Amino acid sequence: MSTLRFVLTGTVLAAAATIAAPTAAMAAPAQSAQQAVRAAWQGSCDPGDFCIWSRANGTGVKCSWDGDDPDWLGGNVQCTHNGKPYGEGGLPFLVHSYWNHGYTGSYSRVQLYSFKNYDGYTGTISASSRGYNTDDEGVLVRSHRWVN
Repeated sequence: MSTLRFVLTGTVLAAAATIAAPTAAMAAPAQSAQQAVRAAWQGSCDPGDFCIWSRANGTGVKCSWDGDDPDWLGGNVQCTHNGKPYGEGGLPFLVHSYWNHGYTGSYSRVQLYSFKNYDGYTGTISASSRGYNTDDEGVLVRSHRWVN
């Protein structure tokens, strides 16, 4: 089961500055990760919304919500990894970057689940948090809800 392994962008930039040079065997993967860290955030997310993207730094296919969604593949917002309708070649969403642009206060955090109907808890994202997944494969998410 995948778990969330997201890194906040500000934290990543500070940590990247302290990382020693990689060994030759690790150079390619480390350089890819460092390039992702250095890339500027490109996504936009309306105030009050929770947004996700299929690529790092707010790029790729984007989906956004201002409320709960028990089934990303069958709800009002149908979110697939490749942007095609589910059942017509649409693939379940692999989250690579996120932004919880919700308001602070009650119901400001977003809980993510691997399965529909809020099953298979994956993690919680605090208000005003944005970042990207440190796992190149992405995290499979199928539903979410706003919580206190």
